[in-house]
Parts: sequence; structure tokens; C-alpha cells
Amino acid sequence: MAATDNSLYNTTGIRLPKDACVVVVRTEWNTAIVDKLEAGCSGLLKEMDVNFKVITVPGAFEIAFAV
Repeated sequence: MAATDNSLYNTTGIRLPKDACVVVVRTEWNTAIVDKLEAGCSGLLKEMDVNFKVITVPGAFEIAFAV
């Protein structure tokens, strides 16, 4: 099932403090999908001029430890 609802991309109402930093934790596992998710997330954060850092972990199990 593909997501076609444009409300998924609506960022209205999302407010971050001026000096906020978002951390994106990604995995090396299933890179075909994870690369696209990271690109979309990074693109939106850059568009919104939000500071962010990407941390890469080996697998899905390690995401919780990185957070």
C-alpha cells in the first residue's frame, strides 16, 4: 500500500527552538530503503534550516542504544 496522503508531508505547526539540533539515527541494514528515508529527512531538515547530525549504526538492534 503506497502512502499518497499529502498530509504526511505537512510540517505546519512544528516548532523547534532556534538552537535545536535533531539527531537522525540510521542503520546500515537494508540500505536501499534507509538511504531514501535519510535523504528525505535530511532534505526536509535542510529546507527548514534545522541543525542535524546523522549517526549510523550496524543494525536495527543498535538503534535503541544510539538513541
